[in-house]
Amino acid sequence: GDAILGNDVKLLSDASILSFGADGDVTLTHVHNDGLLLNSGMKLQFRDSAINIRSDADGDLDINADDEIELNSTLIDVNGNLDVSGTYAGAGLMTLTTASGENKLTVRADAASQQASLSLQVQADTPGQTVIYFGKVGATTNGQVGYNPTNDKMTFFTNNSEKMSLT
Repeated sequence: GDAILGNDVKLLSDASILSFGADGDVTLTHVHNDGLLLNSGMKLQFRDSAINIRSDADGDLDINADDEIELNSTLIDVNGNLDVSGTYAGAGLMTLTTASGENKLTVRADAASQQASLSLQVQADTPGQTVIYFGKVGATTNGQVGYNPTNDKMTFFTNNSEKMSLT
């Protein structure tokens, strides 16, 4: 039957378990001083079965939605590798810093067949110098391409020495 409660429900055990279903296959367990634990392989669903949070294996957390997952905060801190298998679209400032403090962006093609169509585009929306570096910035061997929209000049450098400019 149904239980209808008019006020608070308190489970006084530090390992209280709520079981759901005719055979109790879904459980929610209180973990002392830590939180609540949904049993292995189960998921927390929102609206329908396509929108859920679950853990299929130890160390893995899946957040699933059939349309969009929206994160809103002044800072979202990702510690670890980020694997984007769709289209990345960003607005605002993107700062890339490696552990050694070098700012760099690597664009590469995994397959030889993709290398011919590989390109890097850098766009500045405000007047000023835009520079694309090839190799380590400040190293003795590197190349740069710089564009200054104020004088409509494109300059090519090798080893920090101007080699050619186009106006």
